[in-house]
Amino acid sequence: MFVAVLFAQPLFAGELLLSERAQSHPLPTSLVLWVGGYTLPASLQRSLTKAAKQRGCALTIIQFYGAAEVDAGCLIGRDVDDDGRVIYFPRGADIRVELRDDIIFLQRQDGSGAWSAPFDTGDQAHYHADGLVLIPNPDRIAPDV
Repeated sequence: MFVAVLFAQPLFAGELLLSERAQSHPLPTSLVLWVGGYTLPASLQRSLTKAAKQRGCALTIIQFYGAAEVDAGCLIGRDVDDDGRVIYFPRGADIRVELRDDIIFLQRQDGSGAWSAPFDTGDQAHYHADGLVLIPNPDRIAPDV
């Protein structure tokens, strides 16, 4: 069994796994794909999962969500709700998430114990029994993706 881990932005991961050039190289039997930088479009997630399965690769996708002004990977998501939406949770006790009128505000605790000012991410979310379901700001992603 050959297992691999790949950290990438969504479209770069798509290029690596779906391009014609990539098709000529074998995939591992299991791949853990950590994506962040922007939201992984559901259509790309379906394409990646289907392509990996067709090539005999078990694909696990873990998504990061953060803001450069606070920290990368503040929230981590893997499981999905009944509608296929990713459920996110804070990566640890050093992250605070607050919803104000459904807008996500993030804070990070530094090594001295001080908390950053709440940062308005511009994205929305709503609470789910297991965490948060994010609603990305549509101004940040092409409408046809």
